[in-house]
Amino acid sequence: MKKILILLSAFSFSIAGTVYMGYDFNGDTDNVTLGYNHIFKTWVCEETGNPSWILVGGANYDVSLTDDLGFAGVYALPMKPVSEKMAVWASFGYSVTVGDASDTVDGGLTYGLGLHYYLNETLGMGVGMVNHDWETELLGITVEDTLEKMNLYFSYRF
Repeated sequence: MKKILILLSAFSFSIAGTVYMGYDFNGDTDNVTLGYNHIFKTWVCEETGNPSWILVGGANYDVSLTDDLGFAGVYALPMKPVSEKMAVWASFGYSVTVGDASDTVDGGLTYGLGLHYYLNETLGMGVGMVNHDWETELLGITVEDTLEKMNLYFSYRF
């Protein structure tokens, strides 16, 4: 886990982007999510000169406080600015399981929706709902489920 955190930190400093931390506040997990987002494409409105859509790619890793079940994933994240300080986002990607249960549980699709507010040019905060699909096999029966997380995010943009 320490190696992943060091690599994530080194990667975030080497390429301009946004690092973030999210906390699942609805109580399903005690996971803290660490992640990195990088803007790949910005579409600008010709009339106003402001961004109309932003395409972001990212990766995240759950630091499991209970060492039970967490996820590491990659995703695409389209953002729609609704004002200069606020944007809505959706995410779609793939995640694998990490933690003690990762030997028996397989990851899958990850997707979510959220709202982000920029406090200033570098700091921001937001709220979002992220779902992680997973499956396992118990006594020859495949069990599929979805872990739903409601996260409070804090971000720093380089």
